[in-house]
Formats: sequence, structure tokens, C-alpha cells
Amino acid sequence: MRSAIIQTFWALLGESVTEGHPAREYFTERYTRVRAGMAEVLRAEYGDRLPNGLTPERTAPLLVAVMDGLQYQWLLDPESVDMPGAFRDFLSLLGENPA
Repeated sequence: MRSAIIQTFWALLGESVTEGHPAREYFTERYTRVRAGMAEVLRAEYGDRLPNGLTPERTAPLLVAVMDGLQYQWLLDPESVDMPGAFRDFLSLLGENPA
């Protein structure tokens, strides 16, 4: 069931990039909120700079892109994609030391 919901989300998102699509405004606003929320979380955890020197605002789109890309890969081949592990690996690139 979970993968069906994720598949539907990605199908709608992919279609929404076309001009005039009824879901375009929703996804544009959603990503604006997601990036802003991620930046708030990062700022609360690290302040104005992450360990690697990036600001929360510069890092937020990268985190969203990685999470989205991992979901796509998982949908295509769930047995081969370790989403949590790959995300922890990405965090290490940001200067984070994941447990």
C-alpha cells in the first residue's frame, strides 16, 4: 500500500511540471514549504552554518533532492536501495557524523 501512495505522488509530481497542470501550484507550494521547514530544522540543530560551512537555506534543497532521488530509486528496485543507509552516507558528506 505504501509504495502505491508513493507511486501516485511521483506520477502526479511528474505530470505537474507541465504548464497549466492542475497540480502544479500545489507541488510548487509544497516544495517551498518543505525547503523552508528543512532549513528551520537545520538552523535549530546547527545555527547559521552546518559543519561543512553551508547555510541551512543552501543545504535544504540538497537534502530534499537526495530524499526524492532515493525514493525514486527505491520504487524502481526496493531490494537494492537502502534509503536510510544512503541518506546517512549523504549526511556524512555534509559534515554530519551519523550514528
